[in-house]
Amino acid sequence: MLENKLEELCKDLPLTRAIGLASKVKIEDEEKHIPMIDFGCDYRHLNAALNSNFNGKIKMPGMIVASGNSFHFYGFELLNQNKWVEFMELIKNIPEVDKNWPDLQLKQGFSMLRITPSRRKLTQPCFLDYHNLKLVEGNSSHKATKVKQVA
Repeated sequence: MLENKLEELCKDLPLTRAIGLASKVKIEDEEKHIPMIDFGCDYRHLNAALNSNFNGKIKMPGMIVASGNSFHFYGFELLNQNKWVEFMELIKNIPEVDKNWPDLQLKQGFSMLRITPSRRKLTQPCFLDYHNLKLVEGNSSHKATKVKQVA
């Protein structure tokens, strides 16, 4: 039933609008958050940060998404409200993280990252790789490629 729902929503979506994924989820009447990060760096700097586990600060499994000029991180371990606030405070001190993003997310009480193209960001975000995750087969060979959008 949910197959192709995002594609259907996006099909006629004007570039003046975009869809974002919010971190807040409800699990059995408990509010949790998907850990998210918006990076403001190129692939070389991101790769160095990933290899150092962000200087030992972030060791949770997740995935990296190429979002056009930068990258997003989605963690696989849900956080309660207090842990989410701690996480957001922690990532403020990671140089590769977009400078103003953590404060804006804390102000609104949840994180949000774009998952569709928009007027100023014409690239469709796509899966790039796993972070700190041991895969069953030991690799991450199922990588998506960038999709170019025509304005």
